[in-house]
Amino acid sequence: MVGALGKAFELFGKSIARFGGSNYSSFNTDGDAPSAFTLTTKHNPDRLVIEWAQSLGGTLLTAIQNAAQKLRDNETDPNFVDYLVFHVGYELLRSGANVDQKDARWLGTSGFRRDTQTVSSP
Repeated sequence: MVGALGKAFELFGKSIARFGGSNYSSFNTDGDAPSAFTLTTKHNPDRLVIEWAQSLGGTLLTAIQNAAQKLRDNETDPNFVDYLVFHVGYELLRSGANVDQKDARWLGTSGFRRDTQTVSSP
């Protein structure tokens, strides 16, 4: 499945180039940037296994958050594997998975916000 998606994207990129385009992508396709994740297909039952370095976190969503932050810090785009894993994360969130919130910044209570104004002033 992953190989088929990769081939489809490669053909898509070639077709863009054939019509004079240079790049139409939301992720890195040069192959030089290593992925933070490893995808492996397993059989019996058929499944896709996602692995990552323990330094990224103990859960997939935490690993995705940390990998995305590293990409932002380095001002780089995700590669194809990262792109697929990020969409797995979106699906997990859509289906109700919880995110580690220990570093979250909340807006606070109206009238007691130190840094955030959320009501328009006249």
